[in-house]
Amino acid sequence: MSESDVSAVAEVPVISIHRTVKRRHTPSSRLSHFTGTPEELIELTLDNFSKGKKGRYKGSLLVPVTPKGFFAHVSEKDPRVESFKPVAKSVDIVLHNRERLKTADKEELPESIDWVIVSIHAYA
Repeated sequence: MSESDVSAVAEVPVISIHRTVKRRHTPSSRLSHFTGTPEELIELTLDNFSKGKKGRYKGSLLVPVTPKGFFAHVSEKDPRVESFKPVAKSVDIVLHNRERLKTADKEELPESIDWVIVSIHAYA
């Protein structure tokens, strides 16, 4: 592998999904959710990473992605929430970097992880 190949690989961030996203952003919750696999969510985020904009907090990033496969949150809890969630028209994936997780969330990341998906903001 040439030096230019190594630098190109080094620029691609390593992204993981926070356990709370896996646990809370589900079809049966009132929160936004994605119908694809965790791997597809990471791939979609990586594909759009360069479009990311600074989030509300230092070390956070909002990455806009295509809304295919996403459902928006609902504001009232309903036992039939899955059938009432609207299809999303726009989606931002919220990521925190290693420092943000360490200082704000008091959580350590493996050295290999650069960013963690902490939330899905899907809007109808």
